[in-house]
Amino acid sequence: MIIDVPDAFTPHTTPVVVLAHGAAEGMRSSFMEDHATEFCARGLGVVRFQFPYMERSSGARRPPDAMETLLDAYQEVLIAQGKRTGSPPGPLFVGGKSLGARVATVLCAQGKVKPSGMILLGYPLHPAKKGHPAKSTTEAQTDMRADHLRRCRTPLLFVQGERDPLCDLDLLRGVRKSNGLAGSLHVVPGGDHSFAVASAGRARQQAELARVADVVAAFVKKALQRR
Repeated sequence: MIIDVPDAFTPHTTPVVVLAHGAAEGMRSSFMEDHATEFCARGLGVVRFQFPYMERSSGARRPPDAMETLLDAYQEVLIAQGKRTGSPPGPLFVGGKSLGARVATVLCAQGKVKPSGMILLGYPLHPAKKGHPAKSTTEAQTDMRADHLRRCRTPLLFVQGERDPLCDLDLLRGVRKSNGLAGSLHVVPGGDHSFAVASAGRARQQAELARVADVVAAFVKKALQRR
């Protein structure tokens, strides 16, 4: 577990964000490192951790653990980090990248964590599209990853790439509306599942990263004002 805290960190007071990694890369991936750094620069504490299968990988790619194992691991981290950061009872936000975001939402829907809000970076609303499946098929796949979201009684921030093959934005907007989900959606223009913009230079990518961090910080501030 890695805990990044801003210089002015105060236990029980500074908002803490627990972020789980995606399926293919662990907590030390450039995506996780970059976002943790940017969030921390905006006054947020950030907790990262590894799911068990990633700890066992030894460099070889392994499939993720069963959902119950992932949920247990996430819950154990929440307990452990709470003793060091004071969140909870201080302000706590949970989420992650792709798979990590999905696990966090299931944990919240089951009532095993009651955060002030959720930060979902590249939520995998459905499996990656292969060719052009019928709309009804995609919607059916979406149901499996969205039905539980209505039970997350907290604001949800979705940050999605405009061309993410794992999240049709029209479907996501429909899910948010039909389920009456509180929170907001931020779209990274031209971004893929990891928010990378095709043919963009370093300056453009850094600008998009900073914009995501600004959106997250604003979301956290607004969520805390509702408490």
